[in-house]
Amino acid sequence: MTNTESAIAVTVRPAAEADLPAINAIYNREITDGIATWDTEPWSDEQRAEWLRAHRMPGAVALVAVDEAGEVLGFGYLAFYKERRGYRFTREDTLYVRPESQGRGVGRAILEALIAEARALDVHVLIARIEASNAASIALHEAFGFEITGRERETGFKFGEWRSLVQMEKLLPTFNDEVC
Repeated sequence: MTNTESAIAVTVRPAAEADLPAINAIYNREITDGIATWDTEPWSDEQRAEWLRAHRMPGAVALVAVDEAGEVLGFGYLAFYKERRGYRFTREDTLYVRPESQGRGVGRAILEALIAEARALDVHVLIARIEASNAASIALHEAFGFEITGRERETGFKFGEWRSLVQMEKLLPTFNDEVC
């Protein structure tokens, strides 16, 4: 955790067009200064708008966590894991939190909401792919019952260094086999 202040009261809700500048600022800061994403070029406003359109399709989800003033502190989303039909009950979760809000319950609120959305979609497996040195994100996912299922050694390269990835997985027991 990067911040030891008290928890922040947040509301998690679906992302809207008005949230896109804040979402892009959070993500683009991670591109330029962080290692949670291996993107190397900041996203344009047009790319982010297309991203939101894609995450409004059936089966996809985009959420934001906002404080009492409505300021976006973080965002998260569920994406299809693979395009093949056999993977239709698997999603990958992703979340980002502004640095000054990290360690204050924002990521926890987002992940809890993403898991609830996955259950509502009859998702059977949630996958998280986390940069291996991101101990806080790994611990957060473990707190929600995710288990490490694999490692990809040095599959990414950013800031002049090889980066490794930890894959985590959570089986959702509420899966309805009748939807198959």
